[in-house]
Amino acid sequence: AGAKVLVNHQFIGFNNKNSIKIKNKNNNEIKDIESKIIVGADGPSSAVAKATGLNSNSKFYIGMQAKVKLKADIDAFETHFGSDFPNFFGWVVPESEDIVRLGLGAFQNARDYFYKFLESKMGSKEILCWESGIIPLYDPKKIIQRENVYLIGDAATQVKATTGGGIIPSLKAATTLCDCI
Repeated sequence: AGAKVLVNHQFIGFNNKNSIKIKNKNNNEIKDIESKIIVGADGPSSAVAKATGLNSNSKFYIGMQAKVKLKADIDAFETHFGSDFPNFFGWVVPESEDIVRLGLGAFQNARDYFYKFLESKMGSKEILCWESGIIPLYDPKKIIQRENVYLIGDAATQVKATTGGGIIPSLKAATTLCDCI
């Protein structure tokens, strides 16, 4: 359909309504790109939203997760609720019989809640890697379009209400936006 995919490039800002600046992360070269439509699908800290003035006062959960060596039933996952998981939940998701992703989200004090949960589940077991990030809280009043600029996915706070996951809502939003355009 004529789309060009530029990997390892970063949005820098707008030149004008139909032109953006991007930086090639491999060689730091700055390029100007002309486009009739600009889609910000660049995550919860969207640079496109900020440059367009569409970054409202979004609220975020702080998500923390570790991949750990822990025996698990590969056919089951755990969810944890209650005062140790305020406003969100904790999870233990098996990747294999010996490795799980263990994590939680919280509006504040996520680190304290996470370390308490980690200790309760695994004691001194081996931690393979750490991950953290922000998870946007869906805001049905968020403005996600201004002129020829559209936001989708985490940039538009389009996440699953049940899990905070953003990939499936992003793909559905992309399809819907294409149909609308």
